[in-house]
Amino acid sequence: MNKVEDIARSVLDANDVVDVVVSHDVNADGEPVLWIEIVYRGEEPPSVDRMAALTEQIWRSERQAGSLAFPVISYVSEMDQDEVVAAE
Repeated sequence: MNKVEDIARSVLDANDVVDVVVSHDVNADGEPVLWIEIVYRGEEPPSVDRMAALTEQIWRSERQAGSLAFPVISYVSEMDQDEVVAAE
């Protein structure tokens, strides 16, 4: 597991996190971006409080590591992800 995944599993309910996909990129302005996709189990996404806490924890961790990458987090249910894969 990577550091972002560890943080996601600790802030969100680890049993509800199916996968965490992380990629580094640069936005149109040339600024570093950390794209994060959280795949969760169940029909309901994590609460807004947990989503906000996750963003804050990742932001803090990245800053401590010397990274200026802005975290962009998306949430997708396991069921929705399976439907997308099946459609391909």
